Amino acid sequence: MLRFLASQRPAVILTVAVLMLVAVVYVDWITGPDFVMGEFYLLPVAMVTALVGYRFGLLMAIVTVTVWGIAEVMGAAVYSHRAVAALNGVMHLLYLVLVVWLLSVWRGMGGRLEQQVRERTAQLTAEIAERKQAEDALHRLSLKLSDAEDEQRRRLAHDIHDTVGQSLTLVKLRLQTAASARDGEREASVNEGVQLLDAAIQQTRTLTFELHPPVLDDLGIAAALRWLAKELGRQTKTQLTVTEEGRSRVLPKALASYLFRSIKELISNAITHGRSSEVVVTLFWRPDRVRITVDDNGDGFDPSTVSRGLGLAGIEERLSTLSGSMSIESAPGRGSRVIIDAPVE
Repeated sequence: MLRFLASQRPAVILTVAVLMLVAVVYVDWITGPDFVMGEFYLLPVAMVTALVGYRFGLLMAIVTVTVWGIAEVMGAAVYSHRAVAALNGVMHLLYLVLVVWLLSVWRGMGGRLEQQVRERTAQLTAEIAERKQAEDALHRLSLKLSDAEDEQRRRLAHDIHDTVGQSLTLVKLRLQTAASARDGEREASVNEGVQLLDAAIQQTRTLTFELHPPVLDDLGIAAALRWLAKELGRQTKTQLTVTEEGRSRVLPKALASYLFRSIKELISNAITHGRSSEVVVTLFWRPDRVRITVDDNGDGFDPSTVSRGLGLAGIEERLSTLSGSMSIESAPGRGSRVIIDAPVE
């Protein structure tokens, strides 16, 4: 019943309360002073206060006391003095006002609690949605990283097959030729085999350095980048310059390895996509952070309109887990700048 009334308009609730008051007055009048009906006068006041509000509750209390007084007179109630009747009416009014105030406080607390529940529910819903989006993004990134890892393995397998594998095959052929050749031809075949072995060793070192250069662990990221600059100058026409500002620090191995791979990825993007002929990498050392800028003179692009590929997405994702950040500054025809900022601890 209360749930039904709570869903109705205030006019409907007030009408029901007045009808309830009329019923109580009628019963009080026909029963006379032999039956005490004072508690029943509380029902319409409490209902109006709880369902409509404090002001309507006070109004209902005043109406109830007035009607109650009339019912007392009509019921032939006898008082020793008029002041006693007036005092009785005042006490009854104060009692109803106190009830109205208590119910209003309870109603306000309930309203605030409901508001807090709604706000918290909205927050939890938003957090769940954000977490779901983050999980979906992480899942997509994991799939992309898995594909990239497979592609990297295929490329490495092809490189080993095309370089080291072919060199070792040629060495085997030269040794087989030397085994059945005459003295003069044998010496030439052995010398050629030795040269091929030297080339295979050099190719193996190059592949090893590309995977993880030992100089990175021994001398730090700046030395590894300078080695990369020499290799890049030997293999391509792109000039890579590495500079430092501030006092360099020894980075944790995991951070140094990640930053090196990230910078290498950015350099590869500048050469492949931006057709850059010159790339400048600058390390800004701070007491608790390192900032790295990668500038190129390539074609440039509009960062707001170009979707970031797997390389940039992977760099950003990893930097976020390290409390770092990455920003891109570029424009068509003006080259690009990528800024990496990461804590050194």
